[in-house]
Amino acid sequence: MKDFIKSNYLLFIKIILTIYALYSLKYLFSLKNLDSEFYMNITFIFITAAVYFLINYTINTFQHGIDRRLLIISLFMGLYFAFVAVLGAYYEGSTVGVHYKITIANFTLNDFMNSLKYIPVFIFLFMGCIIFIFKQIPYSYNNYIQSHGVYTVLPDFLNSLYKIWFFIFICWLPYFILLYPGLLSTDAVGQINQFITGKYSSHHTLLTTIFYYFIYFYYNISNNGLLSIALFIFLFQIIPFSFSFAYMLYKLKNVFNISNGVVLMLLLFIALHPANAVTAISLEKSLYFFIFFNFFLVELIVLVYNTDLLKSKKYIIRFIIIGSVLCLTRNNVLHALIFLLPFMLYFAKEYRKSIIFIFCSIFISYIAINTSLIEMMDVEKGDKREALSVPMQQLARVYVYNNDTLSDDDLKYIQNIINKDISKAYMPLLSDPIKSGFNNDLFLNKESIAYYFKLGLKYPNTYLNSHLIMTERLWYPFSNQFWSRGFTIDHISFKSLNITHKDFLADKNKTLHKWLTKTHLLVKQNNSMFMFTMVNQSIFFYILIMSIMYLIYRKSYKNVLVLLLPLGYTLTIFFAPIMYIRYTYYLIAIFPLIIMMLINNRDNEIV
Repeated sequence: MKDFIKSNYLLFIKIILTIYALYSLKYLFSLKNLDSEFYMNITFIFITAAVYFLINYTINTFQHGIDRRLLIISLFMGLYFAFVAVLGAYYEGSTVGVHYKITIANFTLNDFMNSLKYIPVFIFLFMGCIIFIFKQIPYSYNNYIQSHGVYTVLPDFLNSLYKIWFFIFICWLPYFILLYPGLLSTDAVGQINQFITGKYSSHHTLLTTIFYYFIYFYYNISNNGLLSIALFIFLFQIIPFSFSFAYMLYKLKNVFNISNGVVLMLLLFIALHPANAVTAISLEKSLYFFIFFNFFLVELIVLVYNTDLLKSKKYIIRFIIIGSVLCLTRNNVLHALIFLLPFMLYFAKEYRKSIIFIFCSIFISYIAINTSLIEMMDVEKGDKREALSVPMQQLARVYVYNNDTLSDDDLKYIQNIINKDISKAYMPLLSDPIKSGFNNDLFLNKESIAYYFKLGLKYPNTYLNSHLIMTERLWYPFSNQFWSRGFTIDHISFKSLNITHKDFLADKNKTLHKWLTKTHLLVKQNNSMFMFTMVNQSIFFYILIMSIMYLIYRKSYKNVLVLLLPLGYTLTIFFAPIMYIRYTYYLIAIFPLIIMMLINNRDNEIV
């Protein structure tokens, strides 16, 4: 018996770990109030098999040896994902109500201590996932390449930038026809109305507002609001946006020597994924940011792979122009570039002067153009409260969830800062209701800010929970509980352009329009993993994170530098008033770029 146990001790360890893992997974189900379904579901058999396979693979990998670099990265990511799984499951399970009218309990120190007995196995499972992804997938891919060769001769139509562009354009066109004249956001309505009233605000980026002048101009000529919107979307959205994707695919397939099969799959992703076409036909200020973000990342990749371009004045001027326009389409891009700059200076020491010149030129151009536009158009400055979503939500949550322990001075302070019925207005996922009563003039002084931090020291748990709940849809990939919108937010009337509710919906395909505006409901009703994946912002966020960590593991620092820009921009998104897909769509847009970066055939293997 002893000999049997000794010779099979690893098998016993794997079985014990599998049982422990299943017990711990049941804990996650119990957090979501789904523990009664855990053993009754037929998928339990597949869960058991998957868990055992993962544990078996991980133990065997450790037994044969694992390099320190991969061990550290997998441990770090295992820790992160383990706590994300527990925290996200807790928030989902403690949610009461629907849409924005919900309450979500604080995750407390006691809840954290209760989870510690389950956390170790989650760390081990996630470590196994990371090791498998980082080792097995590249290994399988490289074996395939060695067996079948790398096909760099592309089909004729993929060898032409304009044919790629035309293919994407044709695939998106049915959405435009079926949803004529396109989809309309509330922000776009407000921006166009600025031309009608003659009162301009920097609440929205001025450059995107100027682009919308075409709609106002053509409406004055034609007196047809629907046609004015349709022409703008067709000429100035679908065409340039599809070109930006075509340019990305065409340019980078040569930089990375991508095989024809991969190029074709990425082209189909661009052409057929609904989010891409819907974004192209949505009148929304973020679209020009997406276009120039694509262009800028492509030029950045070309630059890091060919630094001789820094000797070309023509290239430098083009790079500066694209970077300046990019900043003018989204103000927070400036912060992402500032985040990227020190890394570029550190890893490209021999080109520091050129890099400093380029970045300073972009910053100066942005400031100069933006300042000039403000003066020329007599623009009213946007309200500072737009950048204060995090503190206003924290103060409101403290008032609602810790009201019984607040002192009279605390209550008076919060009530002065937020001048409205906080208990009724506070929504954990949306700052707009609190924002309308937030007095930023009272808040933005030394005494008030000091008191804000004093309350934070008194209620650190509530402050932290407030921000984590606001951003949950970006960092927790396993839930659709918090989805409150579909692919798009459709503003279905526009009085200033004589567009009624009936007129706007008259030519739209009802089935498609319902699916796009109520995707969240259809996901829940049908429990569709396919639909859930398409609307899940977090999946594409973690593709970015995993790619960066993998490239660090492989010491591919050129590519890491490029991806630090979208990472830096994502960090600014964590301070947004809500996590709509229109804020995070760029993660979907750069997915083909990331895949080409990973499947880099310059050296005939995955990087």
